[in-house]
Amino acid sequence: MAEDALQTENVGVKDAAAINDDQSPRYNLIIADKSPSARKVLISKIMEVLQDALVKEASDGTQVQELLTTGDCDLVISDIEMPKLDGYKLLQWVREQPRMKLLPFIVHTTFNEASAVKKAIDLGVTDYILKTVSPETLARKIQDNVELVRELVEKKKELVKSISIPPQPQIIMELDTEINKPDPDMKKIIDLVKKDIALTTKVMKVANSPFFSSTKVSTIDRAMAVLGLKEFHKTVVLSSIQNALGGGKHVSDEFWKHSMLNAEIVRFIAEKKGSEYGFISPQPAKIQEFENQAYLTGLLHDCGMVLMLNKFDNYDIDKFLKMNKDIVEHEDGEYYTNHCSLAAIMLRQWGLPELVCEAIRYHHGAEVPEVHLSEGLETRPLKKLWSVIQLADYMISLYLASVSCDLESDNLWAQAHASAMSELNLESGALKTLKLTITEFLLKREKK
Repeated sequence: MAEDALQTENVGVKDAAAINDDQSPRYNLIIADKSPSARKVLISKIMEVLQDALVKEASDGTQVQELLTTGDCDLVISDIEMPKLDGYKLLQWVREQPRMKLLPFIVHTTFNEASAVKKAIDLGVTDYILKTVSPETLARKIQDNVELVRELVEKKKELVKSISIPPQPQIIMELDTEINKPDPDMKKIIDLVKKDIALTTKVMKVANSPFFSSTKVSTIDRAMAVLGLKEFHKTVVLSSIQNALGGGKHVSDEFWKHSMLNAEIVRFIAEKKGSEYGFISPQPAKIQEFENQAYLTGLLHDCGMVLMLNKFDNYDIDKFLKMNKDIVEHEDGEYYTNHCSLAAIMLRQWGLPELVCEAIRYHHGAEVPEVHLSEGLETRPLKKLWSVIQLADYMISLYLASVSCDLESDNLWAQAHASAMSELNLESGALKTLKLTITEFLLKREKK
C-alpha cells in the first residue's frame, strides 16, 4: 500500500523488477526541440551510448505536457526556444506538478549567457548543457540524474515502510455509515459510543460544558439529546482521532486547535456555500455525506505531521504549522518524505473515502493533477474540497494571529492561489466578506 502511494507521486520512477525486465527500457526520455534536424542529432547522440533508452519526441512544450500526463518518463531534455510553450514555461509547469518535483529536467540549448542559465536555475532545472555536448557527456548526465532520483525514491520507500501507521479508529467508519443513512438509528449510534469508556467520558464532558447544558448530564443518551447529532458526531470523531494518534510523542494543543478550526471552517463552507460552489448534490443523503467528509478532511489534513513527529526526533510540528509556503519542499528536503504523502497512506489504510485521501494528499499543492486521479474519483468535488482547505488555512492564519488583513494582502493570497479562487468562483474582493462571516462563526465556537 505505501509503495503504491509513493509510486503515483513520482513520474516514471520504476521499481527494480521493471528496470531489470528485458522488455522494459532502462531510460524513458522525452526530448523537445522545434527543429526536426536538431531532434535527430540529439537522438543519435543518446542512442550512440544508451542503446537501452526509449526516446519520445516533441516539437513544443504543450506536446511534452501531453506526453508527461499520459505515460512514463525518467527525464526531460528540452530546448528553450519553442512555439506555444517555451522551455522556461515548460520547466515552470513541471515543477508546479506535485508528481514531478523530482523529475530530472535538462535544458539543451545554444544559449550560453549567464542570464539564461540563472533563469533556468531559478525555475528548478536539473542540468544545463549546450548543444555541442559530446555523446559520452550527455549519456553520463542522463544516467547520473535518473539514477540519483531512483535512489532517492527507494530511500523514501524504505523510510515510509519503517514509519508506524496507527490502527484505524473503527468507530469513525461505523458512525459515518449510520449517520449517512436517510434515517439514522440514534440508538445504534449511542450503542457504538458506549463500547468505548474513554470516548463516552469525553462526550459526557463536552455535553456538561456550560455552553451546552446548565444541568447535570449523566447518561450518554442525554448527551446525545443535549449536543444534537451533528455536535455529537464531531466530538466522537475528534476524540477518536486524538486517541489513535496520541500513542507517541506529545502533540501540542496548538496543533489540535489548528486542526479543529480547519475542520469547522471547511464544514461551515460546505454547509453554507456548498450549493453555490457546486460541490453538493441535491440529494439530502449526499449533502450529509459530503459535509461529514469535509469535516474529516479539515480535521485530518495535517495528521501526517504527527507521524513525522513520532518518526523524527528533530521534527517540529509548530514550526511547520506556521510556515506559509514550501512546507512539503522543506520536509522532502530534510526527511525524504512529507506529511501530505504520509497522511494519504495512513488514511487509505484506514479505509477513508478516496475524496478525503486525495484532497489531503494535494492540499499544499498548486494544483490537483486531473490525469492522475484515482480511478472512479470525480474531479470536480475533489477540486472544490481541495480549494476550500486552502482557503480555510488562510482564514485560520488570520484568525489565530488576530489580524483582519488588508485588501492588498487578500489580493496577494488570491494571486498565489488563483486555481483555488477559480474553482470556488471567488473574486478577491469577496474574501473580505467571507472573512467577516467566518470570524463571526469562529468567535461563537470559541465560547464553547
